[in-house]
Amino acid sequence: MGMLVARAMRSSEIANEIGRSRATATYHLRLLSRAGLLRRTWSRVDYRGRVYYVNPRMLPTISVWLIGVELPSTKRAHWMTDDLEPPY
Repeated sequence: MGMLVARAMRSSEIANEIGRSRATATYHLRLLSRAGLLRRTWSRVDYRGRVYYVNPRMLPTISVWLIGVELPSTKRAHWMTDDLEPPY
C-alpha cells in the first residue's frame, strides 16, 4: 500500500510491483477498497482503466495500525521459519 501513497496506479502496475497476477492483485485491491482503505477512479490519462490510490481520510487510521505491526526484522516475526517454538 505504501507505493499507492506516492501515486495512483493501475492494477497491472501493482501486480508487476508485488510479483503477483493481475487477477490476484485486483481481488485484493477490491477488498481494500470495500474496507475504505483505498479509492479507485478512472485513469485521467485515457479514461479507460481504473487506478487505485490510498484514501486520504484513512491515513491516520492506517498509521495507527502500522504502529502496532511488528517488522519482519524482529525475532518474533520469524518464529515460524526459525524452527523455534511460538513465543506464546
